Amino acid sequence: MAHATLQRYAQELLVVSARIDITVGEAIAPSVIDAVANHWTREQHHRHRAGSLRWARELFVQTATDWLRFLGRLEVPQPKIVPLRVGLLILPHTGEMNAVYPQPPSVVRTGMWRSAVGSAFAGPGPGQD
Repeated sequence: MAHATLQRYAQELLVVSARIDITVGEAIAPSVIDAVANHWTREQHHRHRAGSLRWARELFVQTATDWLRFLGRLEVPQPKIVPLRVGLLILPHTGEMNAVYPQPPSVVRTGMWRSAVGSAFAGPGPGQD
């Protein structure tokens, strides 16, 4: 079983390496892998070599992604960072919180409320019992 699995992945790696040019010296984007995988699976289906396009495409993409990651040539997309306004999340609860920790509206509106009362949640410091 292990020999057959290794042989299958070796054959797939040969297909991937023949279709994705890594001699350019640039990182390969996942969109390039997807485009090549789509072309290859259509080719396989046209030649009646692949019964399931989905399975053939998934194997190609997984093999290419793993190989390029191993080589350090896979372009990893940076996650999109969206700034979070704490004040917008806290604003609906200001009535409840103002009863316990009164804050001026400007502090709540700017999102500084959390840092202004952060020490209140920590309790008394050492030696301040």
